[in-house]
Amino acid sequence: MKFLFALLIGPSLALGSDTTAVRAKGYGAILAGDLANARDRAIEDALRRAVEQAVGTYIQSETVVQNFMLVKDEILSRARGFVQSYRVVSEGKEDPTTYTVTVDALVRLGDVADAVEELIERAGRPRIMVLVHETVDGRPSESHEAEDALVSAFKERSDRFLILDPETVSRNIEASKARAALAGDLKAASSIGLMAGADLVIVGTAKVRHVRQEVYGTSWESSQATVSAEAVWTGTGEIIAAESSAATKTVAAEQQTGISALREACSGLVDRMLPKLLEYWRKEAFGTGKTVQMVVRGLSSLSDLGSFETSLRYSLRGIKKLRQRSFEGGTALYDLEAVSDGVQIARELETKNLSPFKVKVISASRNRLEVQVSKEERP
Repeated sequence: MKFLFALLIGPSLALGSDTTAVRAKGYGAILAGDLANARDRAIEDALRRAVEQAVGTYIQSETVVQNFMLVKDEILSRARGFVQSYRVVSEGKEDPTTYTVTVDALVRLGDVADAVEELIERAGRPRIMVLVHETVDGRPSESHEAEDALVSAFKERSDRFLILDPETVSRNIEASKARAALAGDLKAASSIGLMAGADLVIVGTAKVRHVRQEVYGTSWESSQATVSAEAVWTGTGEIIAAESSAATKTVAAEQQTGISALREACSGLVDRMLPKLLEYWRKEAFGTGKTVQMVVRGLSSLSDLGSFETSLRYSLRGIKKLRQRSFEGGTALYDLEAVSDGVQIARELETKNLSPFKVKVISASRNRLEVQVSKEERP
């Protein structure tokens, strides 16, 4: 049974209303004691969040398989244009460095819906790469029946995916890395995906076994297929779905039963995996909290690293938690829990004065951020 993807219009729009009321809280950094500027920033942030909530009520299943950040960033960059009116409910200093404002905003949901649909057409599609190690009766198979079946199943369920051609991928990746990925090395799978430009890598195994049975004097050829796979988000190496599926076919022709069982098993695996992929994309786009992996290079001592951490906590708005995972050879690895994604944090870092530290953004994606930090020498 195919998944039916559709745009589900929020209740306000469905009732014929063009607006929806949203309450949202915004944050503004207090720089050099300038409360007025911090208040303005907090109001702008609150209005962006109000529009973000309105977008969340409009976008559902089909659109979460798009490159959501292109849609989201474009919508939020002109958030004020979607706000019909607003009033400040409460405001004040949350702490010495942060000013907060809570607003009740009336968002023109009809305008948001029109803009989202327009952007959906322009937005890119998530790129998926499929790598499957296939065996038949315990021996490696030269065919790519399982990969082809998975690709077909994804395409059948939505035209929003961009599936990378398996043959093209296999020609362009190192054989050793491919073997490592297929053997369960998810770091290698993530690396291959990044090189190929994929957002997701589906890596797994497919096993076909032929069995001959005698039933009341009649010989039957039966084929059993089992497919297991994991979906890896290439930006962080995180496993966002892991599923398996099996199928059995019993007919006269041994080869045909094997292919038929394999296709059915692959179809079942996609049916089970797809909802998890969709939910992951939904949370990435509209979740209230995001986990961002941050790599910090260039600070050679724990003392400097601690000072840099303090600067981050007091200068970047919306960071809920900052957990250091490792520090080795001048490189520190952090997990950030924040209201912003990695791209938004990178943009904010470029505008902040973190003296005595200078920060250069090396790379940024929704889930991962890499920066080079240097310390200014005091005269």
